[in-house]
Amino acid sequence: MKDLRLGILGGCMNAPMESVGKSALFHQVAAREFQQRGHRLRVALQSIDDYRLDRQLESLRFLAEKRGCDVLMFQIRPTFLREASVALWKDRSDPARPRLQRSPYYAHDLSDWMPPATLTATTRFPTLDYWLARTTGLQMRAQRQVRRQLESVVAFTRHELARPLLFLGPIYNDSLPGQLGRDWRRLLARVLPEYAVPVVDLADLSLDQRPDVFETDRYHLNAVGHDLAGHRVAKTLISLGG
Repeated sequence: MKDLRLGILGGCMNAPMESVGKSALFHQVAAREFQQRGHRLRVALQSIDDYRLDRQLESLRFLAEKRGCDVLMFQIRPTFLREASVALWKDRSDPARPRLQRSPYYAHDLSDWMPPATLTATTRFPTLDYWLARTTGLQMRAQRQVRRQLESVVAFTRHELARPLLFLGPIYNDSLPGQLGRDWRRLLARVLPEYAVPVVDLADLSLDQRPDVFETDRYHLNAVGHDLAGHRVAKTLISLGG
């Protein structure tokens, strides 16, 4: 593995933040570790805030075919999980172009990215709202949709693009409050091993376990968090190359 081209489909982790310069981002940390080992890691980035499956697959194809990436990395973002709890994909006949239904038990402006209070119950009783969402099956439907989308990403990358795939994350921050976050954590811990896709595990980089790796907004990783993530990415990629 002397020269590797990595394509990352992700979000704000890909871009410099106020206190994290470009050279401190996780993919640059990984590139330096490759360099120290006598290898070269080149990175192509694609950010996406549209969680429709067809848009995600288009972005992966762009990274593979237009940017010439050897390995693809799909970041499971907290925002992706948060929105699945609010916007439920209904149309099973064409999962790549689903229709959306809003959960009546959660309110969130899907065009507003201000963390973390954008996911709020529609009344003053969030515990009751969450219980209603589970009782009516809305939360289970959201989880099924996320699982279906991850399975589709795996199949598309393997069979259509013929590229190795890695999952990155997720990182649990204030965008997934209370029981909602715990449910997603349990689901992903159960289903991710089924796909036989290497996971750059960042589950311990959660606000309740490692507040020192977050910015003061309690949402984005700081330089310490990027450094930890970068070393884990490098370790996973190097293990793939033997």
